Amino acid sequence: MGYEAYVIKYSVRVTFTKRYLRELDVLGMRSAWKGFRGHSEYLMLNAQFFRLGQQRNWKSMSLNSLVREYQSRFIHPSEWACFPRKLLHFYDGGILPDNFDPSMPDSTSVLSSEISNWYQQVRDDLVEKVRLAHPAFIESPLAPELEVSGAEDALDLAALVFSCADCLKGTYHMGAALVGWDNILTHICSSALSRWHGTLNWSEKGHASALALMELVGKDPRTTTAEDMDKLDARFFCEGCEYTNSTGVKWRKALKWRECLTHVLCCVKPGHDDTPQTWLLLSEEAAQSVKLREGPYPLRNRPIWGCGLCTKHLETPEEHAAVVNHITTEHVDEVGAIAELEIGRDLVYFPNLFTDFLEKPSWPYKLYPSHTMSQTPSKEEIICKLR
Repeated sequence: MGYEAYVIKYSVRVTFTKRYLRELDVLGMRSAWKGFRGHSEYLMLNAQFFRLGQQRNWKSMSLNSLVREYQSRFIHPSEWACFPRKLLHFYDGGILPDNFDPSMPDSTSVLSSEISNWYQQVRDDLVEKVRLAHPAFIESPLAPELEVSGAEDALDLAALVFSCADCLKGTYHMGAALVGWDNILTHICSSALSRWHGTLNWSEKGHASALALMELVGKDPRTTTAEDMDKLDARFFCEGCEYTNSTGVKWRKALKWRECLTHVLCCVKPGHDDTPQTWLLLSEEAAQSVKLREGPYPLRNRPIWGCGLCTKHLETPEEHAAVVNHITTEHVDEVGAIAELEIGRDLVYFPNLFTDFLEKPSWPYKLYPSHTMSQTPSKEEIICKLR
């Protein structure tokens, strides 16, 4: 009948177990053998599906074992968030080809090569999207790196802003504004094949706001990277937003530079994108006052933290306090007398990697109690008060 030997053997065993043949012998009916043939073919198809499922599960377990070993040996914990572990599956359109065999001798080198090729493909696709969507930006001296072989370096510029198409349609806007190669790669690698967050588009509005923010802080957009803006840690007001009255407290949003980009792409009220975006830079003293009121972010009470000094949390991340306790007890020789552990070096944060929800950016900051104001101050007055 064209079936493999193991399929026929399995089907016959199941048939005899069900005493189907014995019943046919008792009946002694010629027509009943037609029913036996149909029944056996049905069992053989089931046996094929069962065997294919077993093979698929075995390959999946073998792949997971290979990836765990590769990740623990060759990838530093600080880079785990940029590792496309959820996208490696060799079926349903994953990074690895369908014929990839985790048990072959050179599986580790093939895995490394496929991941490197995927990284390069993502870079090339993003650069090409910028070329097609905004050729004037490419031709200008703003991003000369895009015209040479080091195009991937240009993806670190703060002026290059991308948006995740899936996040813009949803209620969580974690990927509304993605700036910097690490930020982009982390967002893509935190998704799964079933919920793909890799459809990124060039953001004209985000690009314009990034240029305005860099002008306020006196940075050159041709050389300023997203990391440079992160280190600056400035705070801004959106001049297009008025004060909000909530629970007896009047406040307005003081935003980090990345939150400004998210704000302009996910407008907070109707007609907000019809007005030109004007950003106000808080003075150093005002920004420090705001930072004292900010809650910790990333969130400390989520199991999304790991140790940056070992591979303990490769599979099971923990809350911030538990990881800190692990580091101070198990790695006392490495950290020594460090007053505060550094995120990205000692502590590792896995945004969205082990969770089914998307982490929101930090909440707005309540600045002015209503009882201290006889009337809502003007934009000029609030800047003066904060200086």
